[in-house]
Amino acid sequence: MNIKNMDIVREYGRPPFRAIVLHGGPGAPGCAAGLCRGAAERGIPVLEHLQTADTFVGLMEEILSIMKRYSMEQTILIGHSFGSWLAWCFAEKYPSMVQKIILAGGGPLWQASSVFLLCT
Repeated sequence: MNIKNMDIVREYGRPPFRAIVLHGGPGAPGCAAGLCRGAAERGIPVLEHLQTADTFVGLMEEILSIMKRYSMEQTILIGHSFGSWLAWCFAEKYPSMVQKIILAGGGPLWQASSVFLLCT
């Protein structure tokens, strides 16, 4: 997927960006803005991914495109609520591209096989 409209990304702090924040929802773009501002105020420049795709695979492709656009070989994924599942799926599929994941307020991941079905 090639993202032509980079309006799906908000920048907090100054480059280089080290982390991508994945919001809850799905369909709640902007709900992680406070989290992003807090990270930037503490010296962690982050990108907020305002998800537009309608599948996990599409959302992961958006993350890949964002990483490419910002020349990120690795990232820290910070997932809130639904974004926690997305962060987990992305890290499962692309482990070499993820430095670490931080999950906040997400649903249970104890049935990993069920979540994995969403990721494929």
